[in-house]
Amino acid sequence: MSEAEHKTLSPKRSEPDVVAPEQQQQQQLLLHQTTQSLLMASSMLCPAPVHPPPPPPHTQIKFNVEDLLRENTLLHAKLKELSLERDRLLCEVSNLRLELDMSELKRLPLDLDEG
Repeated sequence: MSEAEHKTLSPKRSEPDVVAPEQQQQQQLLLHQTTQSLLMASSMLCPAPVHPPPPPPHTQIKFNVEDLLRENTLLHAKLKELSLERDRLLCEVSNLRLELDMSELKRLPLDLDEG
């Protein structure tokens, strides 16, 4: 590349870098718009966790103690019922596994005779 071409392509260093105020405002606006676009794009990629708003301070919660005790009793009864059902199903699974093991053991001598 010749020296003349180099001078036309590269900015002149001897002149001070004076930017017109109008051009500077356009650059700042473009920078602001780019920054806002990047912020919006990054917020779409990594959404912030949504937290429920904190309750107002010194809020009193009104409830009926009798209703809570009744609900507690019902929940305990339901828990006991579900525990019994769980235990029954566990016993049934255990019995079925035992039955499967026994049937496999009964088949074992037949497999030896055939092999």
